[in-house]
Amino acid sequence: MGMVLAGTVGKDHALVRRLTGLTFGSISAVFGLTHGIVDKAQYSYLIAAIVASAVVPTLIANAFFMPRHLLPQVERPSAAAETATVKGETR
Repeated sequence: MGMVLAGTVGKDHALVRRLTGLTFGSISAVFGLTHGIVDKAQYSYLIAAIVASAVVPTLIANAFFMPRHLLPQVERPSAAAETATVKGETR
């Protein structure tokens, strides 16, 4: 419901969810550090895990789910034009 009210539903929805997770995780880790729940080493591991939880899915998505249907099509020369070029002829 909050995402609808904030106007973030749509193409930016995944980005907002990721940033919300980063923000909440970071604030939670700082809270734990300042209240003596976690020490500095644990805090460092928590922050690394929080950042990795946003970066790793992004890298996977960019690597395997490229929207190829949105990329411009590259024209390939026809087979006749390729053989004419190989023989030294030009059109």
